[in-house]
Amino acid sequence: MPRSPLTLLMLVLPAAPAAADLKVENLPPRVWAGSKVEVDLGVSRAPRDQDLRLLWAWVWPGQKTPLLPGRLRLQGPGTYKTDLTVPSIRVRHKMGFSARVCDARGNVLAEVHRTVEVFPGSPDQVVRAANRGRTVGIVEVGIKENALTDRLPIPLKRLGSAAAVRHFDGRLVIVHADRPFHRRSAVAAALLEQAQEGVKIVCLGKCPSPLPLDTLSRRATEVVAREVRLLAPDHPIFANLGRKDLSNWGRSGVVAHAVVPLPDRGNYLMLADLAGGGEPRPVMVETWHGPKGQGRVVCCGLDVADKFSKDPIAAILMANLLRWGAEENRPARLVRPVGYFREDSPVRNVLRTVVTFGSRAATGPHISFGDGAILEKSHSTAMDTHLRDGGTLVLFCLFPRDMEALNEALRKRWQRDTRAEVPRLVLRGATGGPVPGGALRARHPLLAGVRPEDVAELVKDAQQRDARAVKAAADTGHFRSLLRRGLVAKYERDDVRIVFWQLPLHPQGGGNGAWRRTLTALLTNLGVHVHPLNR
Repeated sequence: MPRSPLTLLMLVLPAAPAAADLKVENLPPRVWAGSKVEVDLGVSRAPRDQDLRLLWAWVWPGQKTPLLPGRLRLQGPGTYKTDLTVPSIRVRHKMGFSARVCDARGNVLAEVHRTVEVFPGSPDQVVRAANRGRTVGIVEVGIKENALTDRLPIPLKRLGSAAAVRHFDGRLVIVHADRPFHRRSAVAAALLEQAQEGVKIVCLGKCPSPLPLDTLSRRATEVVAREVRLLAPDHPIFANLGRKDLSNWGRSGVVAHAVVPLPDRGNYLMLADLAGGGEPRPVMVETWHGPKGQGRVVCCGLDVADKFSKDPIAAILMANLLRWGAEENRPARLVRPVGYFREDSPVRNVLRTVVTFGSRAATGPHISFGDGAILEKSHSTAMDTHLRDGGTLVLFCLFPRDMEALNEALRKRWQRDTRAEVPRLVLRGATGGPVPGGALRARHPLLAGVRPEDVAELVKDAQQRDARAVKAAADTGHFRSLLRRGLVAKYERDDVRIVFWQLPLHPQGGGNGAWRRTLTALLTNLGVHVHPLNR
């Protein structure tokens, strides 16, 4: 029987190379330049009767020239452990890694590509450069293994007694804790005394809230989080870090291991949290201590203590904590506000649960608070003085008649100094469609530490109550909306800053916690002293 043309063609052509499967495992998403990384290259479905090679190389994005190539002969399917040398670079950069299985003729049976972020230096270099030889105090509580004293490459002084804590003359103390202090611990009491005097304290470890503070519960909730959200991206602790950096640390990918309990009083900022509705789940909280807020305590549920030698981002964060600990506190002192309110003002009564108003006759730094009363003739001198001498004025829940008086005061102050028309500020309704998750505008420093979920809840409540937002009738570089639809805004010109808060201060239902947290963050960022909320 004669053969068909198709059969003859099949006899002439060589057989197609058999396919294989290739996986790259244990390659971290971030590595140090010049370091060695052990990865597993898993090969399956590879034909056993062929001479196969496993090839790999690093590649710059957009280029084809291989860097530091390697190869080995395969003995069949299996997992091959390989030590990779990371190329040296001078700046943080993304780099490709490629691996392939080839036969003796060069046919590619399997191929895989990965993108890795490469960082210059090493953990020790980054931490030492940030610390600059300064001695840091360290207190260990319940640490049985992986002690920071054995791993941090900086001068450390163990503070094992209350006397040692009180006589320590440095600016930063690290508390590495796997359990809380005992309630009557003399060391804990001495640490709180130092915080009152302006020493900074950073709490790390499995128990990131170990101090027996009245403002903090001692119980942190254990979690396994591979992604964390920045709430204060401009804080110096997060210098040189982006929003996507707090995710997938090391081989395990775990970034945070504990949710830090929020204070129930005083000045505090949520620096980072786990996204989602319901109650807040902060993983880093900064609290302010002392009669003037000169001390700082940061409770950190991020896995910095264990991961700083394993992931470059964790090392940068550790370096930032050390650098922040050496800086002077800003603002160095919190101030008490001065109030200008109508006698029947419900705003004043609500604010008194958050702040204590000082005397109007007092001298020195202060921030003025008020409703429309400060714009009335009885307080016109105070308003004129504020616009003349500068400073911060926080205005709450204004009405249309209040805006007319404010516009007149602004025209009186600046119309003589410029030919340009002074922009007119107006109130508009805050009604609209559903509030999206992005109700928080590009984050302004005054809203550092504010949760987008809290903002969405407040905006929804404002819509239901027909609250009116502040808007500039003409474009101006002096006015800026800080919260969607202008429910929180600011007008800043020369040395004068006016902050508008048009959100309801006594919302119904579950909004109580949201407005307190949001208002506390705003006041803390303004440098206003917040007294205990539950006194």
